[in-house]
Amino acid sequence: MAVGDKIVVGMLVIAGLAWWQQDNLKKQWQKMQTTPAPIATKTEVYTWKDKDGTVHYSTTPEHKNATQTIVDTGKISRLEPLPQKQQAPKEEKLLLHEVREDMIQNRNKMQETREKQMMQEIER
Repeated sequence: MAVGDKIVVGMLVIAGLAWWQQDNLKKQWQKMQTTPAPIATKTEVYTWKDKDGTVHYSTTPEHKNATQTIVDTGKISRLEPLPQKQQAPKEEKLLLHEVREDMIQNRNKMQETREKQMMQEIER
């Protein structure tokens, strides 16, 4: 077999293996294509405190005492809002007070009824 024939046979074997593994190769290619290219994540930020002690942030040095800081924005994640305070405990307290008031009223009515019955028995 000549050298040219060996090269052709080798190429056919490689092509056959590639065809046989085409699904795996497609998956690998898609993974490589969907990975975002790294982007520059460094940002210059200037900070300073005013006379009241409030810290200010800016992308430009707007104050004479502003100090430059390099921030890696790639490490900053999205901030989620804080959960709302639940009003249930306050509502539960109100409900408990209402139930207590009802129980006191019912107890007073029952006591009045007993007293009336006792008075009626005494009068007989």
